[in-house]
Amino acid sequence: MKKTLATIALLLSAAGATLLNAQKINTWKGGFPGQETNWSCPRNWSLGTVPDWACQVVIPQQTSDRKNYPVLTSKNEEIYSLVIQPGARLEIAPSGGLTVLEIDSQLTAAASDGNLFVSRTPSKPEIRE
Repeated sequence: MKKTLATIALLLSAAGATLLNAQKINTWKGGFPGQETNWSCPRNWSLGTVPDWACQVVIPQQTSDRKNYPVLTSKNEEIYSLVIQPGARLEIAPSGGLTVLEIDSQLTAAASDGNLFVSRTPSKPEIRE
């Protein structure tokens, strides 16, 4: 019985750690030489890694003259959540696709030929074309 309780406690602890991992904030910096707008370049991100399913992605408005907002060209990117601050933007190229696992009703997205996939939504986001 004690062994079973210890196993359950360990599993609950691991589950809690997984939930905490989902709150990693990875902020777009952009501007790495030769890869200025490349979503898939780790050096363009504050954590030094390309965002994954456990990351809240933040794309802030850039104040410099050179605005290096991300361009996503790969098809199978998946992130936990997405915050695009006022004045900032994310471009999803025709070859690109992004799945956002958690999204709130405040998201406004302008889609061209790329794909934005929403996995779970508490309420419908507004999508403008």
